[in-house]
Amino acid sequence: MDTGKEIYADGIGQIHFAGGMVRYDFVNLEPEQDGPAFESRARIIMPPQGFLNMFNSMQELINKLLEAGVLQKNMPQAQSAMPVVEDAIVIDDEKALDIIDPKGKAAPKKKAAKKSKK
Repeated sequence: MDTGKEIYADGIGQIHFAGGMVRYDFVNLEPEQDGPAFESRARIIMPPQGFLNMFNSMQELINKLLEAGVLQKNMPQAQSAMPVVEDAIVIDDEKALDIIDPKGKAAPKKKAAKKSKK
């Protein structure tokens, strides 16, 4: 599948419903004299059903990452410029690399050793 252009985002800025569509902005942290500031990079506009489908897919992935130990609930605030709420989820990047491959599929944790034929 050709996904076209990739977009990196540090998070989502505004999200709102207008004109019958869900609209949200991807933001990036940019250096400023007073400290890092969020700058809008791209806006995604989708119908409500598409948004709900996306949300369900994200929730399923979050649950898998929680089960695998990549994410942890209710941890103290992470060292990040992104605001963290009380029920924050913290990411363990080391584990994430072992669990998810670039195509988004679960990667095997370890390859099984080959059995020798006797």
